[in-house]
Amino acid sequence: VGIDIGLTSCKMVEVKSKGNSYELVHWGIEPITAGGPKEAVKKLLASVQEAGFPPATAVHGKGTLIRYIDLPRMSFDDLQRSFVYEADKYLPFNADQIYMDMMILDPKEKTNKMSVMIAAAKKEMIEERVGFLKEINIQPDFVTLNPIALANVINVLGIQIKGDNSLPAKKNEAIAIVDIGEQITNVSIISAGLPRFTRDIFVAGADFTKHLSVTLGIPLEEAERLKCNPGDRKDEILKACESVFLNLVSDMRLSFDYFVTEHNMPITRILLGGGASRLE
Repeated sequence: VGIDIGLTSCKMVEVKSKGNSYELVHWGIEPITAGGPKEAVKKLLASVQEAGFPPATAVHGKGTLIRYIDLPRMSFDDLQRSFVYEADKYLPFNADQIYMDMMILDPKEKTNKMSVMIAAAKKEMIEERVGFLKEINIQPDFVTLNPIALANVINVLGIQIKGDNSLPAKKNEAIAIVDIGEQITNVSIISAGLPRFTRDIFVAGADFTKHLSVTLGIPLEEAERLKCNPGDRKDEILKACESVFLNLVSDMRLSFDYFVTEHNMPITRILLGGGASRLE
């Protein structure tokens, strides 16, 4: 069972292993209302068909960080021991303020350098999430970061799109996952099933709503409704949102250009996710 706790809604997915793959057993989306996120999560978990497994969850945004660095090749045990003393070179947080994990992305290569992904989150974020779940009698045993959770899905399952070749991409091409949430858009670029680039862009769904509210002179609630269901005002809404959309695209383009230049590898597909990805 996986739980995603957002700003406007909570989502749940329940899967079970089936042969070499997984079967979707149940899923749900519950809006956050006056009862707050706790009530939303309780409602979702009440529908889980096979209770007993602690849910996995993830955090994202400010206070989290993913870095990709090249280091002299060494064993994973040596990496864990040595990086404690090197962390301040690569992370803007004190080591005693964060939980941190790492992965060697190219363990089978014979080169002198290795590519390493470092993931970190402030302790207060993780402890707040664990405390939140404990208050509703859940003891989580796995907390990750949103971009890594998405990369895990592609790495384990791949994705089949309308009969095209399944993903992840081949070694010489990359796929971008653009996860557009309420306050943050996360861009993750994956090659051969593994993440190679991650960046948070602070232009997202709420910015469209605020801009619509100001441009059209309407309350935020009305702007949110029109954003999600423009009806026969679609062209007007699109025009009003254009500047926000151009800001988002500009930041995405900068990320893509940096990756292509750095890795000499084309981005062949873009996968859109997050609530705001469903906007007209």
